[in-house]
Amino acid sequence: MRMSDMIADEKALEGKWKRVRDFEDLRVLAVSSDCNEADVYSQNLYRRILGRRALRSGKRVPPAVRDYVNCMTLIHVCIKDWRNWRDDKGEQVPFSKAALEGFLLKETENGIEAKDASGRVRIYPTDDNKAYNFRGKFLYDSLMHLVNTIDERDEDDPDDGAAESGDLDKDDPGIDDPGGRDAAKNASPPGSAPDTATGPRPAR
Repeated sequence: MRMSDMIADEKALEGKWKRVRDFEDLRVLAVSSDCNEADVYSQNLYRRILGRRALRSGKRVPPAVRDYVNCMTLIHVCIKDWRNWRDDKGEQVPFSKAALEGFLLKETENGIEAKDASGRVRIYPTDDNKAYNFRGKFLYDSLMHLVNTIDERDEDDPDDGAAESGDLDKDDPGIDDPGGRDAAKNASPPGSAPDTATGPRPAR
């Protein structure tokens, strides 16, 4: 490996400040889901949940398991900071992994309930007894789009208020999820009491 390749990798892991489509002025410091750190983290998590044999067999991964692994990779690898996440009173919500986890995941009794390759419903245990929370779908979809398309050659998006004027990703049709906007706006807050904050509001 050339020294220049090593430097590029280090810079990629530092992340880029990017706008989150459809979410007003929200900015996140993010790295690509293609980075080695994200790949190692997600593969290790798949192995813990599905087992090495199931992973090597090439069987279809249940969507609920995939969504959980994606959420955990977002939380623990890809999203490193945010700006302009505000509660209902307009106060800034400080970044924390626990706050993001509180919005994207939910508590469960045993883990992830999903159908296996044969169609039978089974429980896939998780270390934290949590699973993907559908209430966070709109934010989840937008963050996944961001980390799947970010490139280490990208520049930081300017924090210039363009999102407040609705001028976000004009060439991007967005996610066709009309219910997601209200779900994101009305959901309980990440990591704080339900009557004091919500997740970031999607742009209208």
